[in-house]
Amino acid sequence: MNHPAAHGNRLLQWIGRLPGRSIRPLAGIAVLLAIGALAACGSDEPTATPASQEPGATTAAPTGFEAEWEALIKAAQDEGRLVMAGGGSSVDVRQYYEAFSKKFGITTVVSGGNGTAQANRILAEQAAGRYEVDLVHAGNTTIKSRLGPRALQPIETWLFHPEVVDQSLWYLGEHKYGDIARLSFVYAAEVSSAENASGNMSLWYNTNLVSPEEIEALESPWDLLQDKWIGEFVSFDPTGGGGGTGQLLNAWRDPDMGEEWLRAYWIGMEPFISNDTRIIESSLVNGRFHWGYSTSVDVFDQLKAQGAPISDEFPRALTFISELTGGGTARSFSVAKNAPHPNATKLYINWFLSREGQTLMQASLPTPFDDCAFVTLREDDIPPGLTCPHELRQPGVTYTWEPDLDPELESLRFELLDWIGVLLGRTR
Repeated sequence: MNHPAAHGNRLLQWIGRLPGRSIRPLAGIAVLLAIGALAACGSDEPTATPASQEPGATTAAPTGFEAEWEALIKAAQDEGRLVMAGGGSSVDVRQYYEAFSKKFGITTVVSGGNGTAQANRILAEQAAGRYEVDLVHAGNTTIKSRLGPRALQPIETWLFHPEVVDQSLWYLGEHKYGDIARLSFVYAAEVSSAENASGNMSLWYNTNLVSPEEIEALESPWDLLQDKWIGEFVSFDPTGGGGGTGQLLNAWRDPDMGEEWLRAYWIGMEPFISNDTRIIESSLVNGRFHWGYSTSVDVFDQLKAQGAPISDEFPRALTFISELTGGGTARSFSVAKNAPHPNATKLYINWFLSREGQTLMQASLPTPFDDCAFVTLREDDIPPGLTCPHELRQPGVTYTWEPDLDPELESLRFELLDWIGVLLGRTR
């Protein structure tokens, strides 16, 4: 479902949330149209949302959970601060932290950037005995392969709100975690749909270099492996502990692709490999490469909306595995080890996972460039808000999880990455 009429106002509102941006219409749009300005969406520089000056409402003689909740709010306000660090698409969750700050009068600091760089920053700070981050929004691969238990702590012990701990209120009657150690709580997931005409490949191309006739002629993933496109692909480094793993696992599991297709791609097509998402995005947009596959670049949708010559639209699906896609930077979070503001951290987690927080999420588009809000994994009749019907779960249907969220595929994921590492002469 598209909401084009609202995009203009949402764009200006969103510009105003970015660090160093004014809300002057012409200047703001001109800045956004410049490719370099997009890095601000995932800037390494943290931005703080100042605490609201309005006093919170009080209740008379709260008892039971209400008393505990009021005490937590007071303790969190005494701490006065909540710090989040996230990958590139952490811009998608910035508005939730702003709403939290306004509601509870607690300053929120949101720091975004390259996911691998953020993980390295957290690890370096902790190694030096500095614990500056409370909550982490990171991709599933970063959580499992780079941060893990040495930098994060199980999130389950932080849950206490009755609307949150009651697992009967969640999909399949359980909380969903993105890893076996339960470090990452997954709160949103969408049904992958044929609405994404490239299937589950997350395949992008430069429209100045790939003609409509060439796109129309594509009928399967094998049609991509043509001599004329050797050296014309860019991909995220599969051995670098970053993103893009989900697309590779889908190819690995697809009977029409599998190991044979992956070998033909990685060896035969000679893709340019990088673990820097900004290099990947600029090289595709600027026409250095024709195609982007397994790129893990979240801003391509934004670039496309701003008029960049890229697209992920195809007349037919090249491959398709129906599943629930979720987790990652924008649909899950984790608690950093020795979180410096534990009460604010606990308050945010339980507020955001409650009916109120998840209602806010479904009523808000991640950015003005998106058409659909994230879909909560709660099952207690949260209003649909701005979610898209084709991404909603249907009653009585049990869906397969995407590879990064399926524990049964955990060993397969590492097996695949090791196999590609050997293929490329690299080690993870």
